[in-house]
Amino acid sequence: ECKRLLRLIGVPVVEATSEAEAQCAARCKAGKVYAVASEDMDSLTFGAPKFLRHLMDPSSRKVPVMEFEISKEMNLDMDQFIDLCILSGCDYFIGGLTALKVIHRHGSIENIVENIKRQRCFLCSYLIPDNWPYSEARLLFKESVASTEEQPEIKWTAANEEGLISFLVNENGFNIDRVTKVWLFSSVMCWSVAYWRNFLLFF
Repeated sequence: ECKRLLRLIGVPVVEATSEAEAQCAARCKAGKVYAVASEDMDSLTFGAPKFLRHLMDPSSRKVPVMEFEISKEMNLDMDQFIDLCILSGCDYFIGGLTALKVIHRHGSIENIVENIKRQRCFLCSYLIPDNWPYSEARLLFKESVASTEEQPEIKWTAANEEGLISFLVNENGFNIDRVTKVWLFSSVMCWSVAYWRNFLLFF
């Protein structure tokens, strides 16, 4: 019903074939959208070049996190950042700070595992399962289904006012006066945003 509502007001909907964050990151990397807005940091691990948090929170400042800033602030390349996220993956892993420390020291999960086996790592007390599928986890981020798909252009359409009112009032029991009032206000606001956008683009 959410997808139907969005389409009725003219908002395009893209259905992810796998993880939603992977789909959003792929579209951002392809230049189809400006940024990924999410509370899920996996968006960065999937390679989103621009990432926004707290987009719907009016009290917070929307600061984009970009890939080059990860490299600068954490001194990690993208492969190392993915390994960091795998090591930080759940409550039963070693935790973010420890993971960052060992990635800085050894560079990759393979090197960490090798140094643990050779008793050359401060994590020597940890037991590593023989079938730990970290390589497969890495590929899920680097070669997601969405990353290999063609990313079509997003097309905004005119709102279907009659269909929208029928959907909200007749099918879902909303008050028609309230729906009409909110829709009229929204229409005016959308026109104003479009007007100022075109005004600024003129210059």
